[in-house]
Amino acid sequence: MERSDQAYFENYFQMFATKGWKQFMEDMKEGQDAARNKAFNGGEENFLLVKGGIEITDRLLSFETRIRSTYDLVEEDSGEKETE
Repeated sequence: MERSDQAYFENYFQMFATKGWKQFMEDMKEGQDAARNKAFNGGEENFLLVKGGIEITDRLLSFETRIRSTYDLVEEDSGEKETE
């Protein structure tokens, strides 16, 4: 893996290990739960607005997993290239 790629991932891994990140994720989960509860309180416009917010929150909540998966794929690719 390139040094710049390694630094990119290490910066995220350091952030994911902080109390602030964990707190942010908890807040996002609570907000998403509240949004799901009010999704059906109102008309179609309210539903679509809340649905969009839930989709954004889903992306945030899965961000760490997606970064770690990408790292694993890059590592795997690097290992395969080295053995060729």
